[in-house]
Amino acid sequence: MAATVNATYSLGLRDRGGILQPGYLADIVVWNVPNYRWLSYELSRNKVSIIIKRGAILESTLMGAVISKECA
Repeated sequence: MAATVNATYSLGLRDRGGILQPGYLADIVVWNVPNYRWLSYELSRNKVSIIIKRGAILESTLMGAVISKECA
């Protein structure tokens, strides 16, 4: 958390991001892997479960269906 809070503070955006909390903007990627160490083994496969851009779900592959939305 310190990395995201400090980065948004240095950019002058501390009132809009850097914290996973309602009312704040977030860009998040959720990976379908046991832990971050597995990412290097999965380079050729798409293991993304959810993409969240500016707090809105942009793409989700949960439950076997792909749900995509255009980002404004």
